[in-house]
Amino acid sequence: MKRALLFFLLGAAGARADEWSLQLLPQGFVEYEGSGFRESPSGWELKVKPWNPVGGLRWRRTLAPGWACQAQAWANRATFAGEIGNRSAIQQYGQTSLAVQSLWVDLRRPLRASPVEVVFGVNGSRQVFKRKNIVFGLPEPETARETLQALGGHLGFHAGRVPEDRGLFWDGEILIGHSFWTRNRLRAEGGPIDRRGYTYAFRWEGGFATPRWRVSTGYARQLYEVLVPGGRSLPTTGATVSLPINKTDLFGPFVAVGWRY
Repeated sequence: MKRALLFFLLGAAGARADEWSLQLLPQGFVEYEGSGFRESPSGWELKVKPWNPVGGLRWRRTLAPGWACQAQAWANRATFAGEIGNRSAIQQYGQTSLAVQSLWVDLRRPLRASPVEVVFGVNGSRQVFKRKNIVFGLPEPETARETLQALGGHLGFHAGRVPEDRGLFWDGEILIGHSFWTRNRLRAEGGPIDRRGYTYAFRWEGGFATPRWRVSTGYARQLYEVLVPGGRSLPTTGATVSLPINKTDLFGPFVAVGWRY
């Protein structure tokens, strides 16, 4: 996923685009919830809730009359955060680092006599966890690095209005997708969970546009649910490091700067 993101950025940098847009969530909220088989007397659910900067880059190009292509990449700054057991009062902090990356590529076809476009395409996500002292209350010599990956397709709608010369504009979209393939870098040890998942992305923004520039503010939200079989256990304690049900929710207000060719 990291290589695909790099190739996209390098390739798009040399391509002529109808529109570039850079979004920044200065205090994006990234909430992770994982349910699994980690040892706990009353079950286990992990919640990690860091505040950290998130950035998004959108590229759009008109391919032919009535058709457009868009690609967007999002990433957050890896941040250590708090862990909270959903069914217990035990908490610990500074033990889990979470980094999220995603790439969305799609085609867009407008509905007749309407500012609304139908959207369909493919998407991928990559999440990297670094965890230490994975067992609550016990020092653990191992540090687990877990990478979750997912690929799938999505459908949705996009709508917006931009003035011919200069003035106020608005733009937004909602995308809903299904992950057909997921992977955990750590070795799985069986379990009833299938390799699948789902995702969605919502964005709305409004601001001022000139023939070349756009300046705007808005709100974005993305969710990634990644299911992987079983889980990998630490040999010293038997506690599960990789959780089979993983949900990451990324959202917050953003400011954006765009450039139109």
